[in-house]
Amino acid sequence: MYKLPYSYSVHEMKPFNTYKNETLDFATTIFGCSDEKSSLKGRVMIGHAINTLEIQVAGLKKEILGGPKASYFPYYVEQQEKDGKVGKYSTFEDNANIRGYKRYPTHATITTGTYDDRQLKNQKVFSSFKPLSSGCVFNTKVKFHNLKKEEIGALIAAITFNSNNNCMHSLGAAKSFGYGKVKVEIVGLKFLGDIQQNYIDSFRSLMRNKVPNWDKSLPLKELFSMASNNVDTSLIYPTITDFIEIKKDKEALYKFTDIAKEEKTIVVVKEASEGVAIVTVATGSYQAQLIEGKDQASKPLLIPNGNVKYKPKKYGEKIKVKIIYNKGGRIDKFEFISKV
Repeated sequence: MYKLPYSYSVHEMKPFNTYKNETLDFATTIFGCSDEKSSLKGRVMIGHAINTLEIQVAGLKKEILGGPKASYFPYYVEQQEKDGKVGKYSTFEDNANIRGYKRYPTHATITTGTYDDRQLKNQKVFSSFKPLSSGCVFNTKVKFHNLKKEEIGALIAAITFNSNNNCMHSLGAAKSFGYGKVKVEIVGLKFLGDIQQNYIDSFRSLMRNKVPNWDKSLPLKELFSMASNNVDTSLIYPTITDFIEIKKDKEALYKFTDIAKEEKTIVVVKEASEGVAIVTVATGSYQAQLIEGKDQASKPLLIPNGNVKYKPKKYGEKIKVKIIYNKGGRIDKFEFISKV
C-alpha cells in the first residue's frame, strides 16, 4: 500500500523551524562547521586514543540492531499526556514539537535480544561485532587553539557532563544492548594559566546570564538521567505488536527521568497480578514471557534482592511471576516469585 507523505518533515517541525542562522553557538564556534555557503575552521583537535593496558576482546556477538523509525509519532513527536494516556496524538501533520535528540541510555549490565525461529533463520538481519572487554584504558590528548576562558569551560563541561561524576559517554555500535559505555576523566591540564574549576565557573556564569536556570532545564535533566551509571532499566526493543498496541492504547514515550525513578513517578493504573511465564534470558538482565494471555512478548524480569533463595537458571524454565503494568495499563515487566 502506498504510504502518503506527511505535510512536514523533521526539519520543518518545531523547534527546528524557529532556528535562525544569524549567530553562532558554542558548538559551532569551537568545533567549526561547513555548508554550501560558508565554512568555519574548528579550534579543537582530538588525538588518537592509545591503550595503556593489554586489550582483551570478547567473543563474537550477534544482535539485531533496530533502525530509527522517525515517522512513529508516539515516540518522535512531543505529546500531551495525562496519567499515561494521550487524548489526541500530535503528528507530522500538525507542525508540532520534535521530541528531542535521540540518545541510547547507558545500561548497568549488558543485555541480549530474544529472537524467534523466523529471525534466527535469517542471519542477514543480524549484525556481528567483537566488543572490547570491560576495564580497557585508553589515553588521548585534546589540543585547542585560541579558546576563550568560557569556551574552555564549555569544553570541560561537555567532557565531564558539567562535573557530574555519575555520567558515562557512549561510543560505537550496539549501545542499545549496553555496549560502548565509557568513563572519560581529565587527568591533567597543560599550558593553561588557571585551575580547571575556574574555567567551568566562567562557562556556568556566562550560561546563567544568557539562559537563566539552564543547568536545571529539562533537556539537561534528561541527558544526565540517560547517561547515569546508577540506573538499570533493563530496556528492550519494542516488538511489532508493541508498536501497534502503543498506538491503540494512546500511549506516548515516557520521560527517562520518570523511568529512572524506579516506578516512583510511574502511576500504575492497573493493579499487579500474578501469572506463569517461561524464562527467555537467564544471564545478565533476566527476561521472561507469559505462557498465556494476549501479550506474550519477552519482558524484563526483576529478581528481588535478599529474599529469594532460588534464581532462574536456564532458558525455557517455568516460573511464577508478578506482572507489573506501566501507567498506560500495558505489561511493563515481571518480578520473580518462585519456580513452578
